[in-house]
Amino acid sequence: MGAKYKSDWDSSCTHLICAFKNTPKYNQVHGQGKIVRKGWIERCHALRKRLSWRKFALDSDDAERSDSEGEIVDEARRPKQDPPQRDSPVKDPSPRKETDEEALAHYDLDDVAIVEEKPPTYELSGSDTEEEIERVKQKQREQTKDRSEVYDKSTEEDEGRNGEEKEKQLDFFKRKRFLLDDDVGAVDVIKLERYVELYKGSVTKSIAEADYVVTRTQKPLPASFKGELVKPLWVYECHDMECLIPTQRYKP
Repeated sequence: MGAKYKSDWDSSCTHLICAFKNTPKYNQVHGQGKIVRKGWIERCHALRKRLSWRKFALDSDDAERSDSEGEIVDEARRPKQDPPQRDSPVKDPSPRKETDEEALAHYDLDDVAIVEEKPPTYELSGSDTEEEIERVKQKQREQTKDRSEVYDKSTEEDEGRNGEEKEKQLDFFKRKRFLLDDDVGAVDVIKLERYVELYKGSVTKSIAEADYVVTRTQKPLPASFKGELVKPLWVYECHDMECLIPTQRYKP
């Protein structure tokens, strides 16, 4: 959509896509740039329109502030027009009709209500007996029940499939063993253990068994060690991206 991506934050960056507060990257960027959830990118792409970032801000203070970003006009891009002649009347330009896509962009799709289709009505003649009227009402109730059962069943099947696909995707640490160095710090150790186990990895105390040693500093390692040294930030970035990312940039 015309933006540029960087794996590390620098002075040229404007937005950080982040899932959780108080991560190392969040603390690095907080106060320097706009921190938003990934839903902002997805919604802008779906509507083919740049939406206000504040509705997707991770920080509640940013979300509550007023936002004039969508109202700022870039005067440099506005075509220059000659001033109207005084003798000739100025005609107001005819208003451009807003497209359905632009109208939809004013609303948060999470707030859109889905209205159920009303059950069909039946026209009854004056000669219908009470028995016929009751039979028609019973038919209406049965059709409404059938639609509800079909909707509930399809929703359960979709949720089940989505859950299975999500579960398969989030096992990128499977069969990977992590040794967490003491210099990482107690608070980070708790978080790192949770993320490693969340993505089907395991924590070990034996350096000979470890595929990754998570540490903040370069350390001498035995010749038998065949794994990699990585910074804690690598685990956090894998969690944010929900995939196994290259380790080259995360060497201590």
